[in-house]
Amino acid sequence: TTRKKAEIIQQTLGIPSTRIHVFGNAVDLEEFQHAQPDATLRENIPSGSKRPIVMYAGSLEKDYGIYTMIEAAKLLSDEATFVLIGACAFDITLPNILRIERVSRREIPQYLLAADVLMAPYSDKNYHIKYFSVPVKVSEYMAAGKPIIISDMPSMREILDNSLVTFVEPDNPQDLAEKIRWVLAHPEEATEKVKNASEAVKQRTWNARAETIVKFIDERR
Repeated sequence: TTRKKAEIIQQTLGIPSTRIHVFGNAVDLEEFQHAQPDATLRENIPSGSKRPIVMYAGSLEKDYGIYTMIEAAKLLSDEATFVLIGACAFDITLPNILRIERVSRREIPQYLLAADVLMAPYSDKNYHIKYFSVPVKVSEYMAAGKPIIISDMPSMREILDNSLVTFVEPDNPQDLAEKIRWVLAHPEEATEKVKNASEAVKQRTWNARAETIVKFIDERR
């Protein structure tokens, strides 16, 4: 959740701000430290296997940017392969999109590690996503050590900035395509963001989160 939700709780229920603390999602870094990139991923790409892989893993729905990703893939038909992991209610038949229906939770790290760029172009037309949602995916992307392109919205700005990720305008496939091109064309700048994100995510482990929660409770006894 986000500080925006905490503010609403404070205002509507009259709970003092000192009694409210936001504890966000986290990640198990060991899952990524012990994982290896999926070696078979490129074998499943029907054409253009040497193109950069731009990946999304999660819900393939309108609110999570599926139509933005499809349109961006069309614009990058000769430049990148999009790998979309997750359930989808309709078929996607573009030649530069590889759909993977489902993978197990423990397999996620090896897929993310096989990507060149990770994206999360969420729609800001969903009020909950725009202001309240910071999915586990964000921490997982940071742990994967890959360049991240993510929608520029208040919920994401609570934990991310331009030193960690490349922001994209929500619901804008042209901007998504351009941001992908930029990341691929500027490896030094992209690598610097990855280094910063890899360092920042060390404070977003489940152990670190548990310690913060225990400290918060102990201080208020």
